[in-house]
Amino acid sequence: CRQGGDHFWSKSRLNISLLMLDIEHLARSKGLR
Repeated sequence: CRQGGDHFWSKSRLNISLLMLDIEHLARSKGLR
């Protein structure tokens, strides 16, 4: 059970990092416009 939880957290962390990058990219493109 614990292993699955750790895997889930690492996966969500990766998703959050990607989400942050997407938001940053959107903010930059908006600023350029």
